[in-house]
Amino acid sequence: VVAVSGPAAMKAAQGGDAYDHFCQDPRRKELGWRGLRRAGLAGPAHDSEEAPEALYHAARRLTAVAEGARDLPAEEALPLEGNLDMHHAINFEKGCYLGQELTARTHFTGVVRKRVVPIIAATDAAVDGALPRALSHLPAWAHTAEAAAVLAGADSDEGLPVAADDEAYHDQEVVSAAGDATAVGKARSGDSLGIGLALLRFERLGADGRVRLGGGDGREHVAILPPWAA
Repeated sequence: VVAVSGPAAMKAAQGGDAYDHFCQDPRRKELGWRGLRRAGLAGPAHDSEEAPEALYHAARRLTAVAEGARDLPAEEALPLEGNLDMHHAINFEKGCYLGQELTARTHFTGVVRKRVVPIIAATDAAVDGALPRALSHLPAWAHTAEAAAVLAGADSDEGLPVAADDEAYHDQEVVSAAGDATAVGKARSGDSLGIGLALLRFERLGADGRVRLGGGDGREHVAILPPWAA
């Protein structure tokens, strides 16, 4: 399974024998397309360029897309808290499924007190909020000064961010950066660039969205609230 975006995705969508199955990512259009390739095919298809996997994970974290057991731990994560309703993973007119009653009731009351949202490592670097070209297609609310700063300061491969998963984010307590260090939620996953996802309770966030990872002495981050999260 490969992720494809840009002109290469358009070529693949028009047909050809590079993929057995090809479709647009149903969660968010910014995540490109998904292709199932036959085993043994080497290298990118349709004259596309291979990008680091970190680019994909940076894009999904910046757009609040939870994925896998780290972001959605089994027997703990609730569908709406993981934004599955915003990413076309739930049909509220269909039944039955495990947890349907709680999920449907929460949806129809319109009250979701916490959600998985991006958290970006705080920095003093002066930047204009412009993301690298490879991520320039992300929605306007993801173009923050903090995101631009951590990406601008990263090692790069032909202008694309290079990063690895950072265990420091996994299941770490997140507290308010204010003096009282109020518990706000828990980090789920993140990378060495300083881009992570955390399950946060909105009413405990300060107006500036500043939080600390791993307790009051932890690294400061800024939470990004998508328009639909508040």
